[in-house]
Amino acid sequence: MIDFSQLIGLSQLGEPPLYKIAKNVEEIKKDIHHLSTGLIKVIRYTKEDIEEEETKQLLERSKQPKKEDEV
Repeated sequence: MIDFSQLIGLSQLGEPPLYKIAKNVEEIKKDIHHLSTGLIKVIRYTKEDIEEEETKQLLERSKQPKKEDEV
C-alpha cells in the first residue's frame, strides 16, 4: 500500500511536462501543415535577387541630387 498522506494540500505550479510537450508537438504539426498546404508562404532570396536589389538601390542613389555639405 502506498501512503499519499504526505502529499495532501500540495499543488502543482504550471503545467505537467508531458502536457507541455504534447501541446508543442501539436503546434509543430500545425506549422508543418500550413507550410505544406501553402497557407504560409516561404519568402526566399537567391544571391541573384540580393544583387539585383543592391543594383536598384545604387541606381536610385545615383539619380538623387547630391546635397551640399553644410558648414
